[in-house]
Amino acid sequence: MAQNANKQDQGLSRRDFLKFASVLAGSAVLSACGPSSLTTEASSTTVTTGTTQSTTSKVLATGSLPIPPLLAPELQNGAKVFNLSLQQGQSHFFPGVATDTFGINGSYLGPTLRASQGEKVLINVTNHIGETTTIHWHGMHVPAAMDGGPHQVIANNTQWNPQFTIMQPSATLWYHPHMMGQTLRQVSMGLVGMFILDDTNPVQNSLPHTYGVDDIPLIFQDESFGANGQLVFNNGGGRRRGGGQGTTMVNGAISPTINIGQSPLRLRLLNASSRDFYNFGFAGNETFYQIASDGGLLPAPVALSRLILAPAERVEIIVDLNSSRPRLLQSFGGNGGGDRDENNAQTGTLLTINYTGPATGLAVLPTRLNSIERLQPASAIQTRDMVLGGNDRNPTINGQSMTSMADMMNMANTLMVKLGTTEIWNLINRSNDTHAFHIHDIQFQILDRNGATPTANEAGLKDTVMVRPRETVRIIMRFTDFADPNIPYMYHCHLLNHEDNGMMGQFVVVPA
Repeated sequence: MAQNANKQDQGLSRRDFLKFASVLAGSAVLSACGPSSLTTEASSTTVTTGTTQSTTSKVLATGSLPIPPLLAPELQNGAKVFNLSLQQGQSHFFPGVATDTFGINGSYLGPTLRASQGEKVLINVTNHIGETTTIHWHGMHVPAAMDGGPHQVIANNTQWNPQFTIMQPSATLWYHPHMMGQTLRQVSMGLVGMFILDDTNPVQNSLPHTYGVDDIPLIFQDESFGANGQLVFNNGGGRRRGGGQGTTMVNGAISPTINIGQSPLRLRLLNASSRDFYNFGFAGNETFYQIASDGGLLPAPVALSRLILAPAERVEIIVDLNSSRPRLLQSFGGNGGGDRDENNAQTGTLLTINYTGPATGLAVLPTRLNSIERLQPASAIQTRDMVLGGNDRNPTINGQSMTSMADMMNMANTLMVKLGTTEIWNLINRSNDTHAFHIHDIQFQILDRNGATPTANEAGLKDTVMVRPRETVRIIMRFTDFADPNIPYMYHCHLLNHEDNGMMGQFVVVPA
């Protein structure tokens, strides 16, 4: 029978806490030697590298949609090896104006990584941005030491070498910094990339799947620019209250256009914004089909004309392009939650899609996409309340905030969950803001919203969920594969000013 969590079983034992403290104390400078070969064991290192690098590239304010390149891996000992260089740069978002940015293997944004279920990967992450950072594999089921949260910091001019096996089905994931108190700024500066997972589900052959041709990544960011063309940040509130000219970037461009020669079209939408919610749709209320959410394919396609996406959420949609009429992907404002206006992206056309191929009939989609094991509430051994409260400057979870390394080392802030068990978390929003609640390590399922069954497009696997004011969302999850009593995973609001201001907690998975 599920029970509410008691205070005494939420914390670490003193012995485990002391181990955890020693890990944190040395996390900035890990081993100085990289692994000589890949193994099935999780391991990571940081090594000192060269000096800070800087690059410059031109990103047009209007024009063609940039497509993040697929990063070709090297093969080493049966694993895919990806090399990522985090670096300073300058980008020309506006004609004649050079904006200081961060990028990954370039001046702004990063390449797309791609791997398949069952494959081993090694990722060499070299930091040249001139300050400490981390890289978190958002949505990835990995050991805590490989997760890239605020515990796995990468000092400037050092390298981190996480390696792990892909242990989940096809999905659109992403990677980004998770530096304590600096996530909003470092993400907004451009340290963002997609991580696409594949599997052997034969239905993929019936869906558009050629990257950059009929399968297009779209990274949306709510950037704000000062009068001098430089990026403006404000952790105390929404971008419209923080000053600067607010605009939505799509793959690093403003209101771009893309020419597509094949229909239907698969779009992978990632809301990488610091706090904006998007109410996506096409001009003329054209129908499209959602086929996937954060953790992979839905059980079946869902016909929609509007789609609300909170920060950090991802979806995959299918669009018919059977005529030469331009398709205008737009944001219609509002997230259906009655929260503050500055949380909602400005309205207008974000992307124009021109079809250049032959006239076709309507696409025929598979009626079934995926089989998802439904977790049963009766199997949960623990039920926890997560009360979302406070305000922009002091947001809280269960009345607590986490803003420093000392907070991370506080036993009272660390939940303990048992390996192989199922839990229910009640996300109870008592604040005036809509939140985007994210949990590391696992993909969860939504049980209900205020007691009502979730809509069909929320029937899949999720790692981030929107929770509106005065709403309670019940989610259920199982903790499998990885136990480490010394290194925590995080849970937090993915509005990045809320995260930076302390709306974050942590948990460790311990052997049953």
